[in-house]
Amino acid sequence: AERGDADRWSFKIVPGGLIDVEFAAQFALLSGLERHAGEPTAQTLRRAAADKRLGDDAWMDLAEASDFQGALMQLIRIADDRAFDPEAAPAGFKRFLAQQMKEPDVSVLSARLSDIQDAAEKAFFRVLERAAV
Repeated sequence: AERGDADRWSFKIVPGGLIDVEFAAQFALLSGLERHAGEPTAQTLRRAAADKRLGDDAWMDLAEASDFQGALMQLIRIADDRAFDPEAAPAGFKRFLAQQMKEPDVSVLSARLSDIQDAAEKAFFRVLERAAV
C-alpha cells in the first residue's frame, strides 16, 4: 500500500502514523535536542515540547499519536499478526480493544484514532515547515 492510501489501522504508514512521529522525533534530535539513549519516541517528543526553541504544540500532538497508536498496535499484536480489520474482527476482540483504550466501542475508538492521526499529520507538516526555514 502506498503511504497516502493506507487505512487508519496501518499505524506505521498512514499519514499521521508512527513513521511520521518517529521522523519528527529524529528532527528534534537533529535540531539540537539532547539525545537520551533508550528514550521512547513519545518522551523525546514531550521533551521537544518543553524545549521552547523548538516551537509550538505540534510536539504534544505527535507524542499523543505515538502513545495511542503504539499501545493500540501492541494490543492487536497480542491477538494476531495479521492486519486488523474492524469490519471482520470478532466482536469480543473489538470489545477488548475498546475497553483497553478506554472507549465505549470500536467505532468510537476508530473515530478517536482518526482524530489523533489527523492532528499528528498536521503537526508533522508544521515540523517539516520549520525544517524548511
